[in-house]
Amino acid sequence: NSYRQIRWQKGGLIGAGAFGKVCLGLNLDTGELLAVKQVHLASNDAEQARKDIELFEQEVAVMRELNHENIVRYFGTTIEDSCLNIFLEYAPGGSISALL
Repeated sequence: NSYRQIRWQKGGLIGAGAFGKVCLGLNLDTGELLAVKQVHLASNDAEQARKDIELFEQEVAVMRELNHENIVRYFGTTIEDSCLNIFLEYAPGGSISALL
């Protein structure tokens, strides 16, 4: 199960996309900076929320298997207050699209 508790503190917004936003986070246990992908689940539509969770579980399953120096590491996932948080390695420097 990828839903393990990560004690963290939310920082500033570092990006946004079609499915949510990414903010800087601080792992309170290790002091490590994190990128936290946050997706708000449809709290008023249980069926849509279930579909959203299934979709992101598939994404997490892929991220969990990836292990390469050029791919950000996956640390875990939590659900807090109808918000899915996906904890990833923070890679400073901005979006790859800004480099193209």
